Amino acid sequence: MKLYSKLLIVVMFTLSILIIRDKTFYGKSEEDMFSGILNSVNASTEEYVVEGRFYSQESKENIYETITTNIEKAMGQVYQEVNKDLSFKIDYNHEEYDGRISIGDYGKGYDVVLRISICKPNLDIDEEKTIEKKIKEILSPISSKVEYSLYVKSKILNGTIDETRDVILKQLYLNKAQNIDEVEISNGYSIISNTNLYDKEIILGEEIDFNCAIVRYSSGCYLIMGTPVIRITY
Repeated sequence: MKLYSKLLIVVMFTLSILIIRDKTFYGKSEEDMFSGILNSVNASTEEYVVEGRFYSQESKENIYETITTNIEKAMGQVYQEVNKDLSFKIDYNHEEYDGRISIGDYGKGYDVVLRISICKPNLDIDEEKTIEKKIKEILSPISSKVEYSLYVKSKILNGTIDETRDVILKQLYLNKAQNIDEVEISNGYSIISNTNLYDKEIILGEEIDFNCAIVRYSSGCYLIMGTPVIRITY
């Protein structure tokens, strides 16, 4: 009986090590998908873009002034304004960010989108978290109903498109993602899923909150991720 108990303990301990090892290699379950995937592939992130969209019945002038005032409070000086397309630069934490406010007619008010981005080689994942935090700090005092989206572009330094695809699918299944669908496109793969971590959209009757593409360009292979979907052509 004592021998059986000892064997059972050894087996359970071994299984626990294997489970922990698997989760460590592929990223822990239910973590941020961007961090989990980027920590599992050899890639250099080159661009982060965060957008916040909301509805307002304020005047265009008041919308612009309120947003830029909040940007200066949260991040720093707004300069090089171009009034036609409401584009500007933001000097924050010794880095230069691009900003743009789009204000379009919608019903009796306006559809407002604030876009903040940074583009340079070897961006750290903390940059993404910083921009996400700051845009929420900017927009939450203006509207309680803001839809946020994120876009991350990384160059794959080592590994094939197929190998990168396998890592992403593994990460999605590990995080118990739902509605996983994959399409082979002319220059790679596009994958959508519902991770229950981000704002969702309904696509073909299914809830989707995460989209990634592994694509090949003349300049190399890239991993592009977005929530709830990638809003650019790839």
